[in-house]
Order: sequence, then structure tokens, then C-alpha cells
Amino acid sequence: MTFKNAFRILTSRFSLVWSVLLYLIVFGIIIASLVMSFLLPIINTLKESGIFDKFYQIIKTFASEGSWSVLYKGIEQTVKDLAAIYSSDKQIVINSTLLLTVVLLIVGRFLLGFYELPLIANIEARMSANAKLSYAGCIISHFKKSCKFILVKMIYTIVFDLISLALIFGAYKLLKTMGIIIAIPFVVMLLIVLTQGVRYSLKALCAPAAVMEQGKTVKNFLKAISLNTSVFVSAFSTYIIAWLLIISLNILVFFLTFGVGLLVSIPACMVFLSVLDMTFYFRKKELRYYVDDNNIYTPKKPKAE
Repeated sequence: MTFKNAFRILTSRFSLVWSVLLYLIVFGIIIASLVMSFLLPIINTLKESGIFDKFYQIIKTFASEGSWSVLYKGIEQTVKDLAAIYSSDKQIVINSTLLLTVVLLIVGRFLLGFYELPLIANIEARMSANAKLSYAGCIISHFKKSCKFILVKMIYTIVFDLISLALIFGAYKLLKTMGIIIAIPFVVMLLIVLTQGVRYSLKALCAPAAVMEQGKTVKNFLKAISLNTSVFVSAFSTYIIAWLLIISLNILVFFLTFGVGLLVSIPACMVFLSVLDMTFYFRKKELRYYVDDNNIYTPKKPKAE
């Protein structure tokens, strides 16, 4: 029911998708301007080394022959070529390090994070009172709280990203050692879905709690995680389905629309995940909420033992 209600809320409040899209465009312009100063020297160095031409030939060969072994061998050789370039060029190492750590991991995550609490506040107003708030106004009114929440969430997210990368790399090395190369895409995608499912299940109540409850940000964040462990199994299965649909939808949209449809599908998925968080919060608190302009959902209270 949570999943179904979240989808109904998304379709009835689809205007939020356009607000998030506008935010992403502004965010993209800011990040692009920061990234290019570090990225252009890297691109020029790699272009001169011929790495792009080699990679193009690998993809072209794979497209014509369809051999996974050829693809993996080509990618492996490309990685070795990249390692050789990095070992001989200190400047590209400095630029890449600054790009990844400062611009993308810190500044990028921080700026992107400002979309979430205003979106949650907007969704909460519509679910609890069928009210419509200005998304820009919510960004301003929740600016201070967003700064604190983003910093706490950034630590949580980076830890999960490192765990995910370690699992994926470990699985890749294991399957390669065992000679089961054909299973690598399946295992990698499975690990991505599972780790995202765990990550979103644990933090499902964190953003709603940050908006709706008083108290210190770190304390509320940890309290929300501990509260959600009681419904972890239900949340995990829901977010697994959600991420399978999100990945499948965006891949399908990418190929059917040559990437143009991602302008709608990506912000729609971001809004959907936030709506899903809010429905779990309302469910946990046993609160009634609007699923559209004319219908109110009343959660069933658990039976006393």
C-alpha cells in the first residue's frame, strides 16, 4: 500500500517534478563551471594519449561481435593504460584528485543536497493539509536546517558508497579469478540494487524527521535510523522494488528517447523516493494523509497483542 500510495501522490503532485528539474539545471550549471577548470586538462592529456580512440574501438568491437570477454579484456587494458598515464603525469593526478574529492564528493554533494528538505516540506504540506507551498520559498526557509542535514547525510552516504565500491570491486576480482566473467554484469547490478535498498531503507525517516521534528540534526538523524530498523524488512523490500523500477525505467527511457526523456524521468524518480520516505514516516506515526485532492488514506492501527 505504501508503494501504491506514493505513486498516486507523485502523479497527483507532478508539478514538483518540474521544480526539481529546474533546481537540477541550476545545480548542473554551477557544477559544470567548477568541474571544467579541472576536467579540461585531464581530457586534453587523455586525448593526446589516444585513450579515447582505444575505448571507442573496444565499444565498436563489442557492438559488432557481442563478446563479453573481448569487452572486459579491452576495459582491463584501458585501465592499465590509464594507470600508466597517471603514474607518469603528476599534474593529471592533482587535477583528478581535486576534481573527485573537492568538487564532486564535497561541493557537488553539498549543493545537490539542498533539493531534499524543501521537497520533503512541500510533500508534507500536501499530504497533511492538501496545501501547496512554493518550492523556492521552502529552499529559503529550510536553508539553515538543510546545511546541517546535508553535512550529516554526506558522511552517511560516503560510508555507504565506499562499502558499495568495496563489495563491487571484491565481487569483480573474485569472479574474474574464478573465470566467470559473464556473471559480472549481473552480480554488479545485484550489489548496486541491494546496497541502495539498504541505504534508503535505513534513512527513510531521516529527512521527514528533520522537517517535522524539533531537536538537533545529528540526534534526529540517528534516532530516525533506529526507529526505521523496526520496519526495515518492509522498507527494504519496497526500496528494492523501487530501485529495480528506477534503473529499468531510466535505461529504457535513455534508449527510447536518446537521453532526452531523462530530463523528466530523473527528477520524477527523485520526487518519488522523497514521497516514499514521507509515506513511511506517516505510516510509522500512524497519521492520515492525502493521496490526491479528493482522497485521504487512513493507516490501520496495529492490533494489540
